[in-house]
Amino acid sequence: MLRFVGGVCVVGVVFLVCFGVWGDWSSLVQPPEKQAVDPVDPVGLVEEAQVEVSKESRRISSGVRGAMTHRPAAGYLPPETSGDYAALTRFVDRRLPVRERVVHDMFQQIPRVTHPMDIDAVVMVLLDGEDDQNVRNEAINILAQSDFSDLAAVLIEISQDTDESDRFRSFAIQHLGDMYVDGDGAVVESTLRAALVGDSLPLRRESLNKLLEARDAQVFTQLPVFFADAEFKDVQDLVVYGLGLAGDTSVVSEIRALAALEAEDVEIRIAAIRALGTLNDRESFDILRGLRQVKNPRIQAASLWALEKLGK
Repeated sequence: MLRFVGGVCVVGVVFLVCFGVWGDWSSLVQPPEKQAVDPVDPVGLVEEAQVEVSKESRRISSGVRGAMTHRPAAGYLPPETSGDYAALTRFVDRRLPVRERVVHDMFQQIPRVTHPMDIDAVVMVLLDGEDDQNVRNEAINILAQSDFSDLAAVLIEISQDTDESDRFRSFAIQHLGDMYVDGDGAVVESTLRAALVGDSLPLRRESLNKLLEARDAQVFTQLPVFFADAEFKDVQDLVVYGLGLAGDTSVVSEIRALAALEAEDVEIRIAAIRALGTLNDRESFDILRGLRQVKNPRIQAASLWALEKLGK
């Protein structure tokens, strides 16, 4: 019995010597220790989102980038506000229903944000691609009302970001267009012109609409070319409207044909009819008089308006 025990001891000592200290041996017989799992971020989304935040924050100037560094990534939490406006605290919280965030008297409840924390919070809403697009559009309105100095730069980046929907990019172009109409041409003009010849129809329509609203001399000279270009067929109603606005009669006979053509798109026909009235084209009198009899009430109304402009 003693020999057996002694043999076991000798074997045990040899085994320990061969495999080293007990801690190393225990690693052979015990399963590897599992890494601690963050219950809030079980698959490492925080780190990934921080990368996205870093990428996203390049849109804005260094004075606003700090707003993004503490933006919650996993396990959403709303951005902090100063507490000056209860309506603003609700507005930035996307856990709430949209109807509780955007209310009819919003600009009475949030007349102007000036506190840096509040500005950062609204910028976060604007840049949050997971938030409701209408809410994000209201964030633009709040920042515009508050004279946020970096707004044009942010909107230019959004308008060029193909990860954004065309709809929201067109919102950005609309606001940039408003700036252009108000005289901020140097900042946004190139963006509007690039959108005008880009591939996105919503951006093209919005940019052309705003350039026409601004009575842009360059786009006025381009309208006859656009009219003849099949690439601009989808915005031909705006092109025709613009020709009337510019007083350009170079293609007036073609505009008459559009007004008379029953198979033509209704929006284009209405734009053509109104352009004839704006251009005071008396040769279109018979066409316009005949259009009063069509069944479409919108075409009837447009023809009556044009006849009134002609004094008939």
